[in-house]
Amino acid sequence: MTITKDDVAQAVAELEADGISVSTKSVRKYIGTGSFTTIQTFLAELEEERHALIPAPDFVRAALIDTADLVWTRAVEQAARTHDAERHAFQTKADKAASDARERDEEIARLEEAQVAHEQVLDECQAKRERYRQKCQEQQRELSAVAARLSSAEDRAAMLERLLDRVDWSTRSGQRDGAADVSGEPFS
Repeated sequence: MTITKDDVAQAVAELEADGISVSTKSVRKYIGTGSFTTIQTFLAELEEERHALIPAPDFVRAALIDTADLVWTRAVEQAARTHDAERHAFQTKADKAASDARERDEEIARLEEAQVAHEQVLDECQAKRERYRQKCQEQQRELSAVAARLSSAEDRAAMLERLLDRVDWSTRSGQRDGAADVSGEPFS
């Protein structure tokens, strides 16, 4: 005679009801037949079925959802109370950082504008310096030309002085000779 899974299930129920420990031997003794391997296989399947999930009824599901919603709401409220001070401190720091960043950006923009203005002044100063340098070179050339003319004039003046000295000496010498002739005495 071949045993079935139902035979083993009935034996397990009777043994448990009588307070007898369920095992392969006790089930075989209760049924009176069957191989130990077959009984063991059916016992494992029955144990697996016993632990399988049984879907919860709708009212249990609804109650669980309501309970989960309530727990979640209270957890969020508690977290909000617990973390409000931290959130406020963080927001204050974030606002300060944003304000500091705006101030830095404004300062950078101001400095960049000042830099542009200074660069323009520098460019103007360099242009003036170049004009003055050119004017100075031009005046230096003019001064050199004047110095050359002055040197030439001084040379001519010296030559004229020498000529004048010669003429003067000649004139004095001629006057002395003429005066000696007139008076007969040398000119003193």
